[in-house]
Amino acid sequence: MSDHYLNRRVSAKERKWRWATAFKSLGHVLHLVQDAAQPQHSRNDAHAPPNIALHVDPGLGGTVGGAAEAYTEYRVTLDYRQATGGGGFAGNPLRHLDETIPKPEVVPRPVLGDYPIPMFSTPVKFLTTRHVESGDSVEDLLARRGMADFSNRGFFTAGTLPGSRECIPPGAYPCNDYQQDPTYPLPDESLPDSTFDSVLVSSELKFFGGFWTGYFAEIELVELTAEVPDSVSPGYIDDLPQHYNGKVPLLTRSAIVRLEGLVSDSLLGSYSYMLSLNNLRYKADVLLPRAVAYSAGLIDYFFRGRLEVQPPATGVFAALNQSDGHWMDPDGYPRRNDNDEIFGFNQVRLRVRNATETIVESGTNEEFPQYIGAPEGSDLNGDLVAVARYHRDRCYQPDLSGERIQDYGASGTGPISEPACTEGQRTDYQEISVSATIALSAPDVDSPSELDGLEPGAGVEMVFDFSADPIPVNASDLFIQVVYRGRMGVDLDSEGRPGNYERDAIAVGTHDAREPTFLTFWNNTDYYHTSSGTWLPWNVAYPLRTTTSFWVCAGAPSRLVWTYLGTLKPGVAMGIPPEPGFVRMGFIVGQRELPTQRWAFRGTPSSADSPQPRAQSIFSRGAIKQANLEQIDMDALNDPRGNCDSVQPVADEYWCQDPIQRRREAILGHHVQPIFQAPAGQFDSPPDVDSVPLPPFALANPRPGGTLRYETDSELTTCPTQRGATADEIAEIESREKLTFGSSP
Repeated sequence: MSDHYLNRRVSAKERKWRWATAFKSLGHVLHLVQDAAQPQHSRNDAHAPPNIALHVDPGLGGTVGGAAEAYTEYRVTLDYRQATGGGGFAGNPLRHLDETIPKPEVVPRPVLGDYPIPMFSTPVKFLTTRHVESGDSVEDLLARRGMADFSNRGFFTAGTLPGSRECIPPGAYPCNDYQQDPTYPLPDESLPDSTFDSVLVSSELKFFGGFWTGYFAEIELVELTAEVPDSVSPGYIDDLPQHYNGKVPLLTRSAIVRLEGLVSDSLLGSYSYMLSLNNLRYKADVLLPRAVAYSAGLIDYFFRGRLEVQPPATGVFAALNQSDGHWMDPDGYPRRNDNDEIFGFNQVRLRVRNATETIVESGTNEEFPQYIGAPEGSDLNGDLVAVARYHRDRCYQPDLSGERIQDYGASGTGPISEPACTEGQRTDYQEISVSATIALSAPDVDSPSELDGLEPGAGVEMVFDFSADPIPVNASDLFIQVVYRGRMGVDLDSEGRPGNYERDAIAVGTHDAREPTFLTFWNNTDYYHTSSGTWLPWNVAYPLRTTTSFWVCAGAPSRLVWTYLGTLKPGVAMGIPPEPGFVRMGFIVGQRELPTQRWAFRGTPSSADSPQPRAQSIFSRGAIKQANLEQIDMDALNDPRGNCDSVQPVADEYWCQDPIQRRREAILGHHVQPIFQAPAGQFDSPPDVDSVPLPPFALANPRPGGTLRYETDSELTTCPTQRGATADEIAEIESREKLTFGSSP
């Protein structure tokens, strides 16, 4: 077992661990936002459990300081034993309330609501916008939009009730005259009494001076309600009983209204304040929907950076000559014959566009475009890197004998032979290949592309270098990602204030690419195709022809991808049948935009003598070699499906693997195209050569070498015109490519 194999396997485990810790870290930040929705946190109110709070000043919450959280937890768990007796040395805080704890069958469940998810231009604003609305006026206080701002100004807590040492009423008004119901939230409004006044009757006997004496008291409880100002979604309707008229019961006022006995009447008319279970219930029902929404908004902010990744103008992400010499090592890695490096795709071309949506800030509707890249003269970095994620097919062999192989049948598709691979076909862990970085300046992916056929905003075509870490030729389950890391946002907001950008942001785009697709052109000039639609053996008029030179192009308009020029070097691109030789290219293409679209590939031969074999095109949707899950069992692997692009499987686990075509007993590729001769003006594509059928080849050798123009040319040039081709022939080929590439049937 090689070090390379072990390192890749360990790396796969470490990536999962790092991904898990990323979510864990995000969870810690969400915890802070959710804590800010508990007013005892945002109002600095002690709320220790009873075994500690028993000895704390009652003005700070006393033994019931933790009742808000305890009651909310009980409403979720319905654990009556815990609510009435558990929870530490002195029990649950709910035990110390003067109210009876309701039984689980009648306890009200929490309300989560559908509060609109807020969005802000910086993470701290999810907690507070105090640094933005920084004044000391009531208007500034009410304008603040963070979760902590809302809970701080809107609710009482056990330790900040009127009469407590640290009373901090909503609206920042003084506590000293709360008996007269202080103004809230604006001076011309008051805390109105709710329609629910309760009278508690209390009586007690005491032994005093040798006699049993007693007192009788009537205690009136009045709920005090108010509208809690919401500067983010003021139109949101909280789930409150209709009789509250949209207001929240913030606290309960108690007063002795009738007193008889040996107790001073001076207590009459004296108010005290408390938080009842009803107050705790509706406080939570107002805050929980916002805690959920603010948490969702922060998650959206964390993952806001989006890149759009699409194939380039040709439709081809990557290309190679599959016939170049390589072998498979014992761990299932393809190795080059000349240097043992990984045999695969060294360069990836793609279009990338910044698709990060402009942030429209909640509460102000101010827009903050999320530009990426380092502005000119800035010391902030902005880099792009491409990442290929994949498994590997351990059955792969350089001659493709380890693939599923399909012969010609009566309907064009015949029986499929499954690979006899003993290693297990698909590796059970995901690997990555990472490109070299590209430094990104501000306008690179925010501006329209000027490439042919691309509309403004379609993205910028880029070339990523994978030569230090190639994408293996036997990759399966392939995804192409582009990752940006660096500055994101704008330097100044609409009022010229600095700092509305993130210095070290991440943006990611992913394209579920097709797996390596093998296209094969071969010399078929031992037969020619007639205008009547039949194949006939070669004759003097249509002689055997070597293909001296050959080039492969892709896209519409077609661009040059690979050339073999036999006039410049010894040898020919394709020999004479029945030992013809062939050209087998490997491509990575993208997903189709429409079901009818096919990627266009043109093979153009050049012979030393006339007549010339005519150029032919292959149209491919791209091969699929992919599972629907990261881990699948052997039953799914042993039951491969073909053409999952057209018929989506419905099984819980499935493995899609398009077969390789065999023609004239030669294993060729996913798509095959003979190079042949035909009468002038015969433009229709011929039927499959095995529909006759034609006799098998004695030997078919692939053509290694040539020049992979896809990697050597910075910009791909227009596909050369075939020597001797008529204008009608050229127009027919280009028209067919354009129609098919452009999604026509």
